[in-house]
Amino acid sequence: MKRAPIFRLVLLALLLTALWWFGGASNPSGRGSSAGAAGQADPGDAPGAAAASAAGPALATRSGDKPRDPAAKDAGDWSNRGEAIDGEQPEVTRSQVRANVPVGHSMVTGGHQLPDGTREFAMITPRWMEMPNGGKMVEMEVELLHFDAAGVAGAGLETLVTGDRKSEQNAEVWTPEEVARTMEAVKGEAMQAKPRVVTSPGSPGRIQMGAGRAVRFELELSASEAADGGFDLTSDLKRAD
Repeated sequence: MKRAPIFRLVLLALLLTALWWFGGASNPSGRGSSAGAAGQADPGDAPGAAAASAAGPALATRSGDKPRDPAAKDAGDWSNRGEAIDGEQPEVTRSQVRANVPVGHSMVTGGHQLPDGTREFAMITPRWMEMPNGGKMVEMEVELLHFDAAGVAGAGLETLVTGDRKSEQNAEVWTPEEVARTMEAVKGEAMQAKPRVVTSPGSPGRIQMGAGRAVRFELELSASEAADGGFDLTSDLKRAD
C-alpha cells in the first residue's frame, strides 16, 4: 500500500515528459510556424501568392507585354503576323503620308507597281467611336485594291501612280462622293482585303498580311484629333515582294 504514492509520482513524471517532448521539443525556438510570422509562403497557399505580395499586385498582361486598353481591338488575323518589314531595304516599296482627313472623308495612298504588273492602293477611312465612359477610340478601315492599267483609269487613280519605290505624301483626301464613285467602278477581283484596326487616339495600329509568318504587306496607322474635329492621320505602307 505504501508503494501507491511512488507509483503516482512515476506516472506524473512520465506525463510531464511526454507533454514537454510533443510540445516544446518539436519547436525548440518557441516561435509559431505561421507563414505570416516567418515571411514564407505556406505550402498550401495558391502558387505565386508570396511573389505577388512581394512584387505588388499581379498584372493581367503577360510579362513584357504593354497593358492594353480593354476597348482596343486588333484587326483579327490581319494584325501582327510576324516581324515588321524594314522599310529601308531597297527591295521594299514604301509610301509614307501625313494628312488632315475631315470626318467622313478617306485618304487614298499607294500607287506602286507589283511584280504581276498591277498597282496597289490603300483607301483608309478613319471614324470616331464614342465609348460608354465618354472617351473616344479611332476605327480605321482599309480597302486594299489592286488594279491593272485600265482599272486605274476607271477608278480615277492615275494621279497617284508612281514609279518611285520610296514615296512621301503621295496621297489624296477624297470626299464620300468621290469614294462612292470609285467603289462603283471597282470590280470584285480588285478588292484584295478589307481589314480594320481600332486604337486610342494617337496610338499606332498595324495591319500585316502574308503567308504564315512571312509578312508581305504592312500598313502602320495612327490618328489623333485635328483642330477641326477630324483626324491627323499618318500612314506607312510597306510591301515586300
